[in-house]
Amino acid sequence: MKVNRCRVSSYRISQLAERSGVPASTLRFYENLGLLPAERTTAGYRLYDDTALERLAFIASAKHLGLGLEEIRDLLGVRDQGVCAAVRERLAPLVAARIADADRRIAEVSAFTAHLARVHQELTGPAPMGACGPDCGCTTTTQSGPMPVALTRTRPEPSADQARRPAPVMGRSSWPDCFSDGSVAQHPRPIFLAPTGSTRQRRCRPRPQGAMPTVKVG
Repeated sequence: MKVNRCRVSSYRISQLAERSGVPASTLRFYENLGLLPAERTTAGYRLYDDTALERLAFIASAKHLGLGLEEIRDLLGVRDQGVCAAVRERLAPLVAARIADADRRIAEVSAFTAHLARVHQELTGPAPMGACGPDCGCTTTTQSGPMPVALTRTRPEPSADQARRPAPVMGRSSWPDCFSDGSVAQHPRPIFLAPTGSTRQRRCRPRPQGAMPTVKVG
């Protein structure tokens, strides 16, 4: 009797990025956050199967609902248990909260639009004679503070390692430029300074032809 066996596809990270449309850098970011686990080959390469495509589709769907990555990670933990009813039970209140948040934003934008309409109507009317004054319409007094219209975050928070990574600082070296033949340049050149506490050692380099004036040391 002939037995049909299902063949499980496997993908490297570049292949998964091509099939899913998600950049490889984002796939690594998801793995660091615990959203997208990956197997490893003996050489250390990441390997994914078709379930990774389904997982990425779920992540994208949840992001379109306005859910944060921590909420999505919790949902994935429920989803991994294999009970759809549990996922729906956890997802429904999150969507309800987003509906309430969207209604609040709509109300804020509507109030802001009405405020702008009143100001525009005032500005397009007859202008007073002379300089601006308290009642000329250029300075509005109908709103006691700024309109509470918030901007939605469009990119994920950086990971903890990325946030702690020191950035190079551009400056001028307090050392003269040294060369391997024992000469040093009389004028220091701009370099990238190593972060504070770095143990990186400074190395001399071969002196190029036609370099700046040098003096012998030692």
